[in-house]
Order: sequence, then structure tokens, then C-alpha cells
Amino acid sequence: QRRYGEADHLVAEAREIREHVAPGNPLTADIVFFQGSVAEAQGRTREAERLWKQAIAMAERMEDELPLSEHELSRFGARFYLYYQTVATHLATNGRGEEAFALIERARARALRSMLLGARAVPAGVPPRLWFEYRRVLHRIERLRSKVAQRAGGGRNAVDEPGLEGEMAPLVQRRDQLVRRIVAAAPRLAGLGNLPSPSAEDIRRGLDPGTVLLSYIAGQDETVLLALTSSGPAATLRTFTIPAGSAELKRRIDILRAFIARGRLSPIADDALLAQGRKLFRLLVAPALEEIEPARRLLIIPDGPLREAPFAAFVLPGERPRFLGTWKPLFFDPSAGAFLALRARRGRHGGGGGVIAFGDPVYPGESEVVKALDLRPLEGSRSEVRRIAARFEGKARVFLGNDASEERLRSLPGGARYLHLAVHAQPDARFPLESALFLSLPARPGAPSDRDGVLHAWEIMDAVRLPARVVTLSGCSTAGGERVPGEGVLGLARAFQYAGASTVVASQWPVADRSACELMDRFYAGLAQGLDTAEALRAARAALAAAPLPLARGKFMDARHPFHWAAFQVIGDWR
Repeated sequence: QRRYGEADHLVAEAREIREHVAPGNPLTADIVFFQGSVAEAQGRTREAERLWKQAIAMAERMEDELPLSEHELSRFGARFYLYYQTVATHLATNGRGEEAFALIERARARALRSMLLGARAVPAGVPPRLWFEYRRVLHRIERLRSKVAQRAGGGRNAVDEPGLEGEMAPLVQRRDQLVRRIVAAAPRLAGLGNLPSPSAEDIRRGLDPGTVLLSYIAGQDETVLLALTSSGPAATLRTFTIPAGSAELKRRIDILRAFIARGRLSPIADDALLAQGRKLFRLLVAPALEEIEPARRLLIIPDGPLREAPFAAFVLPGERPRFLGTWKPLFFDPSAGAFLALRARRGRHGGGGGVIAFGDPVYPGESEVVKALDLRPLEGSRSEVRRIAARFEGKARVFLGNDASEERLRSLPGGARYLHLAVHAQPDARFPLESALFLSLPARPGAPSDRDGVLHAWEIMDAVRLPARVVTLSGCSTAGGERVPGEGVLGLARAFQYAGASTVVASQWPVADRSACELMDRFYAGLAQGLDTAEALRAARAALAAAPLPLARGKFMDARHPFHWAAFQVIGDWR
């Protein structure tokens, strides 16, 4: 009703009450943030920015210092990320793109750490008893904080309650001790949330010549696109406002993906798919076309529903259909900080140019895992792996059937640049670090966890040491997992990067066995010829999209529909 003065008075009163009865409560940051929104509605821009930034500082301080419960850690990852989105959008639309870029990168660098420390699954390498004690302490802290809130609701100052402060202090101390022990038991956990928080200038210096970065901030009512070119005399950061918020973007992306799913039965993209692909290109990519056209490759940092967007299937304007994924090499990262961290690994891997490939694992019918998940044999993967190996002429190690085992994967030989896994996968959206690959399974239960054929994301992070620089997950929806607000998808692809890979190639949706085999054959042909990963995948896409593929005995396979070639993404370093 635009009664801003009254709203301002009420929210100030609410803040005073909250700070008096429950200091340090996360709801205080919400109140301060709302004060900023009221100030913005009144046209008091400077005051709005001051209050918004104060709310962000309060949220960060609470996450770093206060004994937050699991619920509150999750709240930081979701609700508090909205603070950063709102302020970054405000800055970007007011000509302050550099500040917007730095702020949203700060949010993305912090979000993953909160989510991981709230995980329910026991990290590999951490004794279960230690992890469960940590969870029990968090639960006791949460119960005590609820008790504080209830007493505060009765009008009493929680700080003055006898015994509560004394009861909380040893719990916080014990929690901190347990965190140190957990990190010591699983060393990789220490660095999971410590990605750099770069400025736009840091990224300019880190981008390879010819790379254009497209970073999106998907807000409630509108989306901001920050387009950054690599260093040089023409280096720029341009800001574009896209008139569609998260809900509208999700609706359009869902429509396009539904049209793509038709490709399992139809060889050619229909007019409805092309029309929707053109709309999304015009909305999300065309604003930065001046920067994109001369680029050699695009680094895309999606946000919100854009993480599910099939960018490769976006359609360029023109009578003859051309797709973004066949026009430009694309690669994706959850944040600019993640890209810089992966880029810094260049040169650390050995000079080998060979491939290690796993395929056609054994899934015994009597296995409980096979029965529960209805795992079917991957007969086409045997041919896929053999064709890939043939591209490398003596520089390939192949593990098929019973040899495609978890034990083999945990003890990979050195000297290979590429690791190819043509096995079943199962992303776990609820508990992403429980996402798993299924290698050859024992017929009977009771095998040790390091030989049971089920390799979880946590095990990959903590126990797998990768000699390979590039990992290809040639399974169904291997790019899936949980969307961590601000920090992207946490799942199998990210797990392999923490295990040492700089680049992961993974799929956004279930892929067809035969067309995936053809795509992978052409992809590895490009790699064997010296193409970088992003360009090799672009060339493979273009080959499938151009014309029906010749097969043996004069037969052809028509895989021109984006369903067959647009699922796979390069995640990490484009090389």
C-alpha cells in the first residue's frame, strides 16, 4: 500500500526488539535487509545500500562465529544468498558492474562451505563415531537455541537467563574441536570451501586470450548478465539487464528441455524446439553478441534455473538452424573463483597423452543393488570403450567386465591424460555427496566398502587419486546433484575435480546408448588430434548435428536432434 513511513517505523521497532531479546539471531539480518528494501522503495538509495551491506556482514559474521544449527547453515546457503543477489543486481543495474561482480563472487565462494558442514552423510576417511558426535553436538546447540528463542518470546532477555550462556559455551567449544578433528581426518575437506573470491580485474588477468565470460545473476524479477572479455586493450566488463526472473526462466527452460526429450523418437528438431531455442538465445545470449562473435570460446557461469539450461541447444537467429553448442566451444564453472583454482592446476599433471577407459561393468541379477535400482547391462559401452582406445594407438588401458571394478579405479596407473567412465550413475539430489557411480558389482553382499562396486562422491573426494587431467562421465545425468545456492551443482562432477581432475565432461540428461557412443568416438578423435576439450566437444556436436552418420554395412544413424548431442558439458578448465 506504499505506506513506507509506517513500514519503516514498524521494522525499526521490530529490529530493536529482536536485538534486545535475542541478540545474534539470524532473523535480525532479515529485519535489517527488509529495512534496506523499504529505504530503496522510498528512493533513499544510499541508505538502502548501507543497510543491505550491513545485513550481509551480519549474515557472514553469524556463519563464521555463532553456533549455527544445521537448519541455520542451510538458511545461510539459501535465504542469505538472496541478499547478495539483490544487492549485486542493484549495483549492476546502476552502472557498478565491477562491484556487482565482486559481491556475487564472494557469495559463491562462501556458499559451498556452509552446505558441506551441514551434510548428513559421513565423509570418507572420517570415523563414523566422530561424525555422529559432531552431529549430536549440533543438535544440542539447535535445541538450546530453540529454548533461548522460546524464553525470549516470553519477554525475557536470553542473555540474562541464568545458566544458558554457561551451557552454550562448552558446546560451541566442543563443536570447534570436532571440526578440527574432522578436517584432520579428511584433509580434502579443509579446502572445499576455500575458493578464491576474485574481482573482475583478477578474472581479466586469468582469462585466456579469446575467452569471454558470461556470468548470470538470476533474481526474482529480472536477471543480470555480466560479460567480461579477457585481458588486453579491449578488455571490458559490460552489464545487461534481462527482463525475466527465476520463475520465468525456469518455465522457458523446462519447455525447451521437454522439446529436447522428444528427440529420443524424432531424428530432427521440430519448429517448436527451434522457436523456443531462438527465444532463449535472444533473451540470454544475444545482449552480449558484440563480445561473443569474435570470441574463441565462452565460459558460462549460470545461476539458479540457468544451471539446468541446455545452452548448447540455444538457436542462433537466421533461416538455417544453427546452435550455440556447434558454433562456439562452451565450458561451464560454478564461479569465477572455481575457474581460477582449476586453471592454476595446469602443468601439475604428467605429460602422458593416453586414456584409461572403463566400460560394460558386470551387474549380476542377484545383486541387491541391481534389483533395487534396476541397473541394466551397458552392452554398448564395450564398443564405445574399444573405439576410444583405438584412437590412441597403444596409449590406452581398457578395463571391461569384471575388470571395470572399484578396486581398479581406486588404484589407477599413471601416464594417462584422460579417464573415461562408461558406467551407470545415480545423482542424489537430497544428499549430493551420496551420488554414486556403479562399477562391476559383487553378486553377494558383504564386500568391503572399497570393493563393493558403488563409488560415492565422498569416496571420490577423499580416497581417489587421479593421474588424469580430464574425466568423462559417459552415464545418465552425471552433471546432476544438489544445487547449492550460489555455488552451483554439488555432485559427481565436482567430486572428480576435488580428486584432482581439472576438467569433467558430464551429461545433463539421460543419453541414448548408440548416439552417445558416436559422440564420444568423435570427441576422443578430436582429443587424439590435439584439440582442447571444449573444441573437441564442439566439433563432435557439429558432426552429429550436420547429417546422418554412416555406420557399418551401408547403414546410417540420424542423430541430428539436440537430444543426442547437447547433453554433455565441459565443466572446469576448457583445455
